[in-house]
Amino acid sequence: MEPVKSTIESLLHQGAACKDTKVAGMCADILTHWPAMWNFLTVEGVEPTSNAREQALRPYVLWRKGSFGTQSEKGSRFMERMMSVVQTCRLQGRHLLSFVTQVIVHSLDQSAPRPSLLINPSG
Repeated sequence: MEPVKSTIESLLHQGAACKDTKVAGMCADILTHWPAMWNFLTVEGVEPTSNAREQALRPYVLWRKGSFGTQSEKGSRFMERMMSVVQTCRLQGRHLLSFVTQVIVHSLDQSAPRPSLLINPSG
């Protein structure tokens, strides 16, 4: 992969020096993230694509398109957070309604256990 990396990096440096400000800005931005772009080569479990994340977001995108989104910024934040909870529970094999019920119980009674989406909340 070293020849590929070298070629791409060279092209990005040329692009960063380009007179077109949009191209130059995009290339410069990519170069700021250069080391992270290649983590998949050396870090076990890191995928070279974002397919898993895109697939996780797909239900939200379909819901938004089908329902025309929300009517307020507050509604948008709520849906973003709920879709994150839905997907996290799904990925962790947790029951969504049970988690949301625990959240509501905790909000009504602060002495009730506080639920967490962290896999290991204490660690």
